[in-house]
Amino acid sequence: MGIGIGGDLPAVSQIQGKEKMNRTYNGYEISRLQPKKDNIEISNISKDYNVAAIGLRDVPDVREEKIKELQEKIHEGTYNINEEEVANKFFDYIQTKQV
Repeated sequence: MGIGIGGDLPAVSQIQGKEKMNRTYNGYEISRLQPKKDNIEISNISKDYNVAAIGLRDVPDVREEKIKELQEKIHEGTYNINEEEVANKFFDYIQTKQV
């Protein structure tokens, strides 16, 4: 059993990721498989994440004004600590971290 130039092989014509391109030569149809072009799609969530990441890049990690204010209060001796508030926050933190 021979395979002619114009023969249609089902297994070959159904190769995934290929598109069939037909041409004729001396009245015979010649089929060639051409590779599909790669395509990439970026989801809206990824696009939003990228916008947020770019925006966060410009935000400083440290609030400089707050640090200067606290340093001045400590240096002047006017920085007061509310022990009860610190203890409550510490207790709340421990409560939420226990499993």
